[in-house]
Amino acid sequence: YLRGLPSPSTLEERLEAMPTENLPLKGKTTIYWDEHQIPFVEAEHDTDAAFALGMVHAHLRLGAMEMGRRVSQGRLSEIVGSATVDVDHFIKLLDLDRAVPDIIKMMKPETRAWTESFLAGINHYAANLEELPQEFRVLGIEPEPWTLEDYVRLGRLGGADSNWSLWFLLAKARQRKDWPTIWK
Repeated sequence: YLRGLPSPSTLEERLEAMPTENLPLKGKTTIYWDEHQIPFVEAEHDTDAAFALGMVHAHLRLGAMEMGRRVSQGRLSEIVGSATVDVDHFIKLLDLDRAVPDIIKMMKPETRAWTESFLAGINHYAANLEELPQEFRVLGIEPEPWTLEDYVRLGRLGGADSNWSLWFLLAKARQRKDWPTIWK
């Protein structure tokens, strides 16, 4: 799997790799980069801004996003091997998926539309790549389409991050007979 680092590219080459044609947008949308290469999105419609922002995120971080998603699913061992089985098991114990359907049901329609547009931007970018980012080639994986469930699950993992010490204590308590009462 291990191949050398990719050849260096110029800023212009990186920016040219961003899809700009046949985008499913409702109105005028502009992405520009300042002198520090910080992206800015301007759009006539909120959902177009979300779509463009999803593309920008994918353009800059698709490999890291894919790793985060797989960690949140308890699928790291598929890539890394047996060294991360305990990590996957622990993530499964967190049961991040348990609340996902209810969180999605509670989303306001405009929030859900914005989030789905953001995810559509990520998926559009990934589907139109000429070459996968280096992380995908090194790890021997393919990108998978992002879903609303993926987005919410990853958010739950991020929210749990500041409470890891509590989660480890709860994981130990799961063996107790009174676990259902503790969990409630």
